[in-house]
Amino acid sequence: GALMGVIQDVTRGVLGVPGMSYSFLLRRSVDFDVYKPFFSGSATGANGGGYPSIKDQAFLLSMAQMLWDRSESSGYVYHIEQHPLPNTPVHSVLMQVAYGDHQVSMWAAEFMARTIGAKLRVPALEPGRHPDSNPYYGLEPVPAGDYTGSVLTIWDNGPLGAGASDGGTAPPPINNTQPFEPDYGADPHSLPRKDATAQAEKSLFLMPPGQGKFVDTCDPSLPCTTDGYVPGGS
Repeated sequence: GALMGVIQDVTRGVLGVPGMSYSFLLRRSVDFDVYKPFFSGSATGANGGGYPSIKDQAFLLSMAQMLWDRSESSGYVYHIEQHPLPNTPVHSVLMQVAYGDHQVSMWAAEFMARTIGAKLRVPALEPGRHPDSNPYYGLEPVPAGDYTGSVLTIWDNGPLGAGASDGGTAPPPINNTQPFEPDYGADPHSLPRKDATAQAEKSLFLMPPGQGKFVDTCDPSLPCTTDGYVPGGS
């Protein structure tokens, strides 16, 4: 994301695991679990220091975000498409998100899409699948016809036990906790990048200037799916 905000030699890119704002991401990622004992101080015993209070941890991560903004996507995606930096071309990105990703929260990708001004490929999910009461608020659907701008696509391997090869994925928790296996099903983190339909979507988006555009390679009447899931499975 940061690269696509500043690069001068490339105008189109694909973000395979999009997300931004580490202060939001870390405590929602299963990858951060190994570091939590050091942050809280529990790794060094009762008198080992650290910050056992969840409130203190949230405050400190928010403070650190001001430094992270200089190097991660949150400091640059504003300039990808709508507000390019001086001597820098307008860019377009295709964001392919694994629904319920255990490592990079799908909400962080939604933040990014709104900041970029990306359009949403619809239908994004089956009704009731997203835990939000108003899913994808502020994101407009991809317009009809040839569209060369930025797009957010969601790839779902389906609910638990609904037919996916790996068993499916549950909706992620809405609070600052990690969606661990097996309670939240299989981690779909890498599934879109392995999917032939998603790969075709990337290929068409990355075509040379004048050819690259968003092409919906999924059934246009259904959400995009991975891992053998067929919408409607239960």
